[in-house]
Amino acid sequence: MKQLKILKQTTIRKLTLIFAIIVLCLLICLVFLFFSTDFKVLFNEIKSENDYLYDFVITAVITIFISATGFSFKVVFQWLYNKIKYYKLNIQGSYFTEYQDYRDGKHVIIKERIYIEKKGLILSWKSDFGNQSWNFNGEIEGELLNGYYVSNAVLDSGKGSFLLKINLDNTLLGIWMGFSHVNKLISQGLYYLKKVPEILTENVSSSMRSKLAKIIFDTSKNFAFINKILLEKEGSLKAIAALGVESKNRNAKFINKKAYDNDTPILGVAIWLTDTLNEISQLLDVSKSFFPLYLDSATKCTLVIFLGVDEKYSNQGVEKVLVQEMLHPIKRENSEAVVVLLDKNNKKEQGAELLHLIRDNLLYAASGQSFIQSQDNEKEEINSELNPIIYGEEFSDVLLASGFDKVEPNSENIFHFDIFIKT
Repeated sequence: MKQLKILKQTTIRKLTLIFAIIVLCLLICLVFLFFSTDFKVLFNEIKSENDYLYDFVITAVITIFISATGFSFKVVFQWLYNKIKYYKLNIQGSYFTEYQDYRDGKHVIIKERIYIEKKGLILSWKSDFGNQSWNFNGEIEGELLNGYYVSNAVLDSGKGSFLLKINLDNTLLGIWMGFSHVNKLISQGLYYLKKVPEILTENVSSSMRSKLAKIIFDTSKNFAFINKILLEKEGSLKAIAALGVESKNRNAKFINKKAYDNDTPILGVAIWLTDTLNEISQLLDVSKSFFPLYLDSATKCTLVIFLGVDEKYSNQGVEKVLVQEMLHPIKRENSEAVVVLLDKNNKKEQGAELLHLIRDNLLYAASGQSFIQSQDNEKEEINSELNPIIYGEEFSDVLLASGFDKVEPNSENIFHFDIFIKT
């Protein structure tokens, strides 16, 4: 019903615009005819025959002309204004999304990446989580995006609606509400969309060292272990950094390389070295038997000693870009195996923009702070929403999807790492 209503409103709006353009064209033609000789002769004949009829005709023509002009100009110029306004907003393309949900009896925040398609004032995108999928359709109404969503599964009756405020920075924030087929209840939550910056990868330069060290320190429990390898193998290490670039003009960022390095935020880093299996075993202080038997014959192996993403940008597609861009040069080095040390801390410390909004009691502001603070039982229940589980694509998911196998460590030296191997 909601879909038919939006389709009906869009059709009426298009027909109204077409009619207004036709009327405007007729008015322009009428202006030229009004000052033509034939029109002057016609009006003079009417005036000579009947003054009252002449006054009526003139009044009717002027009234119709003014009304038609006002109607057509209002519709056409409003359409042009909206076109210019929403073109500047540019709400389309890749977006990061975060939304509250309720799964398995727990409050969660789900982070994913979507692609928004825009046709006029209509926006649509597809949302996926696990084995579930939904189609979203919305219509821009002033500063709001009003729409609905339905499940793609035939046997899933889940559906609902959403209302998002469009901000000038191309972010959208609002609320969704609907029926969950899995939970068999009606629920609601915050919904946040943020445009994906262009993610570039660059070889790490000397000017990036301080930022690189900070990311390693902030995201790794085993900073001392990684730092030891960095110091021992500094000359043979290779590293790339994922950089967030807001500018649409990709080449413009490279005009001033110094400013590019200093001002551009580093979203994530990958560091690796290529050596023999014996050298890598000594570096990790593990026996050669730690590795699968089929690697014994490998003459060249690559050890990825660090994969990390700034907490603010976790689960937003940076992980996938880093792994893909890292594998290209490794492949050119003719490495026979790639071993990845993934710090287990990477998949525990996850951030979400929505956490700040929830903890500021955005959803519960209408209830009043005094009510929340005075009801101990209710406060505990609300706090369960303030500390949700965060789901999103992590490095482990990306590595497995890229053909890596996970192996269990059998050495205390690398016990706090997840080990992934690709041959």
